[in-house]
Amino acid sequence: EERPIMASASLLNVVAWFLMIGPLLQSAWVLSRGGRRLVGPHVLLAMLAVCGGLVELLARLFYVGMMNAAQWLARDFNLDDWGGNAEGIGWRVLEMIHVV
Repeated sequence: EERPIMASASLLNVVAWFLMIGPLLQSAWVLSRGGRRLVGPHVLLAMLAVCGGLVELLARLFYVGMMNAAQWLARDFNLDDWGGNAEGIGWRVLEMIHVV
């Protein structure tokens, strides 16, 4: 089963983003010469680095949660016979939710 591997890869991607935040903050500090030169753009660089890492963390957590919920729905519910007809509407709905 590939789900644990995909979840681990997503979380490793988040760790990589957070490891990138440190060098970006350090470069903003060094380029601003210790906060004495052009502070505004360097603060913006630091804020973008931190916000980008947090947004990536939230996006990956939402993605992993969505994949777990889709796996649970596919495994524990009868998606072939939703609403009394056997047209596979449950699978279509699950696929639409996954695409969105």
